[in-house]
Amino acid sequence: MPRMIQIDKTVIDQINSGNADIARAIRNLPPRSSVWMAYETFAQLNPAEQRLANDLGINHPNTDQHYVAMYRIRGDAVLRHTKAMNPVAFDAVTPEYEATIALAEAHRAELMTFDKQLSDAYRGFTGSKIAPEMSRISAVTAPANYNLGRKLVGLQPLNITPDGTVHPTAPVPKPMRVNVGDKTIGHVDPDSGNLIKSDGPRTKGGARTASNITAQVGDQIEPVQEYGPSGRGEAKFQGAILAFRGVNYALQGINNLIQKQRYDKRWDQLKDGVQQKLDDDPQLGALILIYYSQGPGDPDSEIESVLIFQDIQIAYGFTPNDAIRDFNSKPSTRIAANVGDRIWLKPKEPTDVSRLKLPLGTKVAGLATFVPGKEKLVRVKFSGPAGFDDKLSSRQSLDVPAGMTPRFYYLWPPDEISYFDGKMKTVSVNWTFSDDADESMAEINYVAKAWSGIPVVKLDSWINPSTWFGDDGAVAAMVWPADNSTANLFQTSSPTGDNYGFLASQSISLLRWIRPEFVRVIKEPVD
Repeated sequence: MPRMIQIDKTVIDQINSGNADIARAIRNLPPRSSVWMAYETFAQLNPAEQRLANDLGINHPNTDQHYVAMYRIRGDAVLRHTKAMNPVAFDAVTPEYEATIALAEAHRAELMTFDKQLSDAYRGFTGSKIAPEMSRISAVTAPANYNLGRKLVGLQPLNITPDGTVHPTAPVPKPMRVNVGDKTIGHVDPDSGNLIKSDGPRTKGGARTASNITAQVGDQIEPVQEYGPSGRGEAKFQGAILAFRGVNYALQGINNLIQKQRYDKRWDQLKDGVQQKLDDDPQLGALILIYYSQGPGDPDSEIESVLIFQDIQIAYGFTPNDAIRDFNSKPSTRIAANVGDRIWLKPKEPTDVSRLKLPLGTKVAGLATFVPGKEKLVRVKFSGPAGFDDKLSSRQSLDVPAGMTPRFYYLWPPDEISYFDGKMKTVSVNWTFSDDADESMAEINYVAKAWSGIPVVKLDSWINPSTWFGDDGAVAAMVWPADNSTANLFQTSSPTGDNYGFLASQSISLLRWIRPEFVRVIKEPVD
């Protein structure tokens, strides 16, 4: 059952101090749970801590004023004259805790904190409770290690200086492999300096599995969700090798000489064609999908049966998600096996953003830039049945390089979106038009334009407080970069949230959201 959780800064501090227990508690929350912090708390975080909160999908309002005002009204005018709450509960709340408790009370949230005074104050309210995990999690004492914290909650490392500054373009330190003979036994973690032993990837249950991206050319990429069979077996055979452009990649799934011979024969049939296609289009990459099935095993043996190689299929695209999207759109022969190893062969040249497909069935409505001084995005997440919702951290400022004018397309939203949640489901998109964009200097074809304003998506969900105060709620335009410079700029910001992978392989990595009053139209409609 989904949970509503309120945290304070001590939780972020403990994650970055290496507290694996609180990190595990955050990671193991049930699907569709919401984690919140007060805006006052978020504002106290340094850039690395804010990035951690954003990447974890932690929500916070634009301001705490509404919550605090309601909290004070309830305390002064209602609850002091009833028996519904401890009459001294409000007296126990000092100013530094007021915003956190007000927001937690409004959501009836469970509180996670390592601050005993805060937890004691929150317990004073009838129906208020502390998350049960906190009774068995102790605080740790250690200096902040931001990439260690990110690793504990399953996030990729960033380039972060000790003062918490995030540098998105500097090289990320990579783990150093440790070999015994010709076998890799683990790697040295660049954050802790510790040896991390590795006997192959494992499933959540602890079994070895071939289900991972075993290699890639160039920068790291987000892995595609995979479901592979167990790869456990006697490791007497080193495994197969995928040779490409003079670089070899070891495959984790093949641990049998006969299966290696089958694999080699099939790869020899394909590799020249793959190389030729990538040479013909240097902006194109290839995702190598290697299929295995599980052979019969001995039920009396602890050693799992060998994986049986079945086939190799190739997905081409400008990014891994683009490759999967194109691959899934084409009819193919169904293979009675699971994908094990996946290897992304990165394009030799940067991709021209104009070649990327628009996401989610959207279409271009017009060309625009930011109103000067309003270079800000809205942080939005996709929540399945609830559709798109602003994360109430809302605005995210962009650091636009001097002399650059960002150019982006604002899009026609789809009327509905199909997403995968165990099976394919559909949710309607609630969108309308807004007249708040600046069209004073736009090139507009009024004959071709049969609408007023620009299309925007309504973002309020049942937990969005703006609807509590009688206004029209939050809206934002769906936007897509019109050139590579803007695409690079967008990538310095948080992508559209999809914590549960509902929109995996639908190419939303560059989709961003802008409030209509921050949009300055350049041309509409676009030919």
